[in-house]
Amino acid sequence: MRAGAAGWAPPRYGSGSPRPSPGSGPGTATRCCPALAQWTAAGELLRESYLPPAQRAALFRAVKLIPGVELVAQATDAAGRSGVGVGFVDPKRGTREQLIFAPDTYRYLGERSFVVDAAKAQAPVGSQLAGTAELSITVADSAPSAAAGPKGPNCG
Repeated sequence: MRAGAAGWAPPRYGSGSPRPSPGSGPGTATRCCPALAQWTAAGELLRESYLPPAQRAALFRAVKLIPGVELVAQATDAAGRSGVGVGFVDPKRGTREQLIFAPDTYRYLGERSFVVDAAKAQAPVGSQLAGTAELSITVADSAPSAAAGPKGPNCG
């Protein structure tokens, strides 16, 4: 099965496999809320991969199409840079996650997380739970060499 633009494809359930119950086990986001799974995959793609400018812009446009995602016209990352964001409420955690992009290049700047449901998040509404800023990206032709760990090269 080919994955979608954000690297996510919905799970397939054959006639012999029962559909899992919502809220159980690993991969719960994928099973109970496809929009949450798509949102999560997009965030992971931004954090874990280098995307050239055209792909960043395409991912931004694709994320805006996920049901429940809203445009945040003015968002600020943890380094204080202004950008445009997209936000999504995680219904299980009671938080609103925001991915922040540079408005002219769609370069990923960082993300923020705020409480929208005090009972679920166990924190006051409006509290910022997390904030990040991606300050630099390095692309290399090969992995850097690493020194042997504290136990030495023949650690078993």
